[in-house]
Amino acid sequence: MDISTFISDLLLEHDCVIIPGFGGFICNYKPAEIHPILHTVSPPSKAISFNRNLKSNDGLLINFIAKGGNVSFLEAAEVVNTWVKSSMGLLKKGEELLLRKIGKLHHDIEGNLLFEPDESTNYLKSSFGLRTLTVAPIMRGKVIDFTEKFQQETKHVATSKKPWRMAAMILLLAGIATLAQLMWTGVEIKRLNLDEANVFSFMNRIFKAEEPEVKPLPVEIIIPVTVLDTAMVENSEAVVTENTFVTPQTEESNPVPVQEESSFTASPHTYYVMIGAFAEEKNIEAAKLRLQQKFPDSVILIERGKRLTKLGFSAGNNFYKAKAQLESAQEEDASYWLLKK
Repeated sequence: MDISTFISDLLLEHDCVIIPGFGGFICNYKPAEIHPILHTVSPPSKAISFNRNLKSNDGLLINFIAKGGNVSFLEAAEVVNTWVKSSMGLLKKGEELLLRKIGKLHHDIEGNLLFEPDESTNYLKSSFGLRTLTVAPIMRGKVIDFTEKFQQETKHVATSKKPWRMAAMILLLAGIATLAQLMWTGVEIKRLNLDEANVFSFMNRIFKAEEPEVKPLPVEIIIPVTVLDTAMVENSEAVVTENTFVTPQTEESNPVPVQEESSFTASPHTYYVMIGAFAEEKNIEAAKLRLQQKFPDSVILIERGKRLTKLGFSAGNNFYKAKAQLESAQEEDASYWLLKK
């Protein structure tokens, strides 16, 4: 009796089927596989191997043959023993032993028993109904090579435009860097009329410097501004504008004769001691509160610009008195300046 049918049925339910006195068949899970040469996609399955050292009788195969053939256990055991003796004889003669849907056994030149599984049957029940698919490879289109003449012309055109592009890029980067540096250092660039192209507002959002918060405390004012030139004493009609920035006279310079206060008539203009320029509204309010506390009788000047707001207090319409008041204020901070309105 051929028992390969019983072994095949048991492999569907069990991972190990032992033939007493002959060996055992073992099943291991094998995942899905893509064959790169045959271009096939195989579903998950059970890989069958043979172990000749598993010869102990576990009763699984004999009981299954007894139930399937309606025979007794002893009769089924005799069928298995007869099949084992017949199969061993065939292998000793050098012939192949074929087990349907399982594989074949044979001896090699050195006498070792080899097993070749039959991959046509899938014993994994979860892959029931799945079959091996053959997928045709994708044929890529042929790449058309450029002619040597066309390559040379293309290369010539590209190289002729490259220096101009590089020069334009360098000029653009240099202009942006210069503009950013001017804005960062606080230099006014109104004459450039950049607002018409919204360049000024765009750069201001990117390179906006953080201004420290000024809190209104009852202390002396320390705010950075510019310096008044003492050379204005030479001319009684000298005018100090908001854009005038000069250096104080040193000891090595020639002494300047100072006119008496009584010899100078009052000017129709008003002089203001400017203490600084601010961008944040909270800092403007804080500086204004300090000036009101320190100079309650003076008029506070708030001149708002596009970016900065200048702040100062009134020093009268006498230039020398205003200059004296400026020098007194510069003892606290030498960066204060005088503005004529």
